[in-house]
Amino acid sequence: MPLTDLESTVEPIFAMWRSQRNAPNEALGDFCHRVGVPTVEAFMESYTEGGYKTMAPAFPPIHTGSDAPMATVGVAPDLLTKVEQEAKARGMSAGALLDAIVREALEG
Repeated sequence: MPLTDLESTVEPIFAMWRSQRNAPNEALGDFCHRVGVPTVEAFMESYTEGGYKTMAPAFPPIHTGSDAPMATVGVAPDLLTKVEQEAKARGMSAGALLDAIVREALEG
């Protein structure tokens, strides 16, 4: 592989690993072995360069300090993208929109 193709070749693999690994400490090689080459290749074929920017990580970083969220909840990447778009359209954060939606659903 030419060096100029390195980024476009490995970016989809890293993006898939980041968003689909089973544990925070699952190594890239272990992940690729677990899902198999055909699955990685299929993901690479459908991947759009820069797609990792809209993909939620399987294990988001833990926040500490004054900006720490009260709790974390996993949301499917496609749903998170929709929430983020709607929140932006309303001029609010995705967290604030989710909080409002859940409060309305549970508290009326």
